[in-house]
Amino acid sequence: MIKKVLIIVLGLFTLTGIVNAQEIEFTEVENKWIKEHPIIYHGYDAAWHPFEFYDEKDTIYSGIISEYIKIIEDKTGIDFKPIPDITWEETIDKLETGEVDLATGITPNERRRQFLNFTKPYMSFPLVIVTRKDYHFIGGLNDLEGKEVALPVGFYTSEMISRDFPTIKINHKKGVKEALESVSFGNSDAFVGNLAVVSYYINKEGFTNIIILIYPLV
Repeated sequence: MIKKVLIIVLGLFTLTGIVNAQEIEFTEVENKWIKEHPIIYHGYDAAWHPFEFYDEKDTIYSGIISEYIKIIEDKTGIDFKPIPDITWEETIDKLETGEVDLATGITPNERRRQFLNFTKPYMSFPLVIVTRKDYHFIGGLNDLEGKEVALPVGFYTSEMISRDFPTIKINHKKGVKEALESVSFGNSDAFVGNLAVVSYYINKEGFTNIIILIYPLV
């Protein structure tokens, strides 16, 4: 069930010119599937600005990805419903058990490939290293060996660093904001994450003492 949802629904993200397309021609099988699945419940990261975030007060799912979702709803007639009060860690776990139909923005890794199918990326941003401005020079992840890196629980970067750089100590945090605060306050040596997300939080939260080091990490 999960794999069918991801192939048929999330796959629509990869259609060329979906924003400008006047009409999408579905096959008989696809139309039947859409009719049988008028509502799709999806997980997300509730604080992954500017891509996706959830306003608990107004129960509104917003961000760049939400605009893609609206287009797909319009083109398919499917109602995509974000699950209230879900965390990213819960999203991953519930995808595996089948309690959640899909995730709207998720990076492939070895574990996730065992129970999910992935489309081609519909957005792509580089991973960057973030340190304090007064920290010594960092030329890449190798320079963080033996150091402490703040990372949100359940993120792809956590598994990647644990696998490829086992001597790096991971300081798990609830989200990107908390991870960046840990670096800013000197409780962690660095953070590794998406350039767009990092830039958003640095500007919004006023982290004036941290700097982005841009490297093609993956």
